[in-house]
Amino acid sequence: FGEGLVDAPSAASASRPPPQELNGAFVVVIDDEADVRAGMESLLREWQCLVITASCGDDAVKQLRRHERTPDLIVSDYQLLNGETGLDAIRLVHQSLQQTVPAVLITGDVRPDRLREANNQGIALLHKPVEPDKLQSAMVEALRQANHLNPSLYMTLGDRLRWFEGAAQLGNRNNRLRAVRHAQRTQYRRHMR
Repeated sequence: FGEGLVDAPSAASASRPPPQELNGAFVVVIDDEADVRAGMESLLREWQCLVITASCGDDAVKQLRRHERTPDLIVSDYQLLNGETGLDAIRLVHQSLQQTVPAVLITGDVRPDRLREANNQGIALLHKPVEPDKLQSAMVEALRQANHLNPSLYMTLGDRLRWFEGAAQLGNRNNRLRAVRHAQRTQYRRHMR
């Protein structure tokens, strides 16, 4: 993808199946360059992700309002237009959702303060150009650390049922929505097989 967020995949990595952890993950890509957004969307769809792309934080918030599902992950370029940073955009999405979503920040800036800034907010930082394998690994790790992975990937049937029952019994809207989203992803995966 040229000077964009991610290098074009190598033949070896392109032939490898996407990790199961990303199958059905809802990812928001934020970058101010349309061709980069298109390239990232194509790559993430190959990895079986559901993707929306946005040019800035406000654009991401507007697009997310049209979706009932909370994103599982945000992937953002650091330097956006009009002085906005990827950290600003991620923060805006978190405020809009009233919850934290795991994120991966991609930057061409190698200054140590950039690393500190991302680390202080618990956001994974990758330096351009990024190989698809490294992006994939960072995305999976961010999801694991935030425990946003689909519970069916590591739970027994009994554990899954208890998880759904617990989520449904709690009055917390987010837990109920998470249970519904999980059921929708599971049904989607079965349909796609």
